[in-house]
Amino acid sequence: MMLTSPRSSRLSRSTIVILSCCALAGCQHSGSRLGSADSLRARQTDTVVVSRSNASALGDSVAPPSRVVQVALDGEGLRLVVQSSGSTRLLAFGNGASDVIGAVTTPLGATMARGTNADCGAGAVQFASFADGLSIITQQDRFIGWAARRSTTDRTMTTMSGIGVGSTRLDLDAVYNATVSRTTLGVEFAAGGIYGVLDGDGPSARITDLWAGTSCIAR
Repeated sequence: MMLTSPRSSRLSRSTIVILSCCALAGCQHSGSRLGSADSLRARQTDTVVVSRSNASALGDSVAPPSRVVQVALDGEGLRLVVQSSGSTRLLAFGNGASDVIGAVTTPLGATMARGTNADCGAGAVQFASFADGLSIITQQDRFIGWAARRSTTDRTMTTMSGIGVGSTRLDLDAVYNATVSRTTLGVEFAAGGIYGVLDGDGPSARITDLWAGTSCIAR
C-alpha cells in the first residue's frame, strides 16, 4: 500500500545495501512467513489503478477490469488489495518473475532500474527497482524476495497495516510483535517474516530499510 510516510532524518550507521546499488555481499533467506493478511482491512486512502493486461497472468481474481487496487508489502511476497472491497490477492514468492513485475508495473510505474547481482550467496539474482523504493528480486525467472528503501517520490510502500520505511518503532510495536536486536547492521528487527533496520533504539526511531524473502545484504 502506498501511503505518505514521514522520512527518516538520518540513515542507520550501518544501513542495508539493497540490490539497486549493485554493491551487495552475502545473501540471506528469510525462512519465517507473515500470517495471511486476508483478515486485515486495507486502508481506504491513496489509490492506484492496475490494468487488466498486467493482472490477467495471475488469474481472474487478481483485479477486475478498472478496479482500484493498492500494492502492499507482505512477508509472503506482495499483495494486490482491491480498495472497494478490501479483498486481496497474494503475489507469492515462487511466482513467475515477469508475471509479478507486470502486475505491479501499472500501479507503481515503470521500473527505474533493472540488473543482475552475481555476488549473492544464493547465486546470481536479478532485480527490478521502482521509484516508490521497492526492489523486486528474482532468480531463474521466479520471484524470490523484495527490499524497500526510501522513496524518490512522495509515496512509500507499506504493509497492509501501514508499516513502511519511515514508520517509527512505536508504530511497529503497535501492530507487530517484533523481535529487536543489535547486529552489524544496527538495530535490526524481525516481524512475522518481514525484516528491517531502525535508526535508533527509542520509540521515535524510524525504519530505514525493509526486506522479505531472499535478499542480498552486506553485514
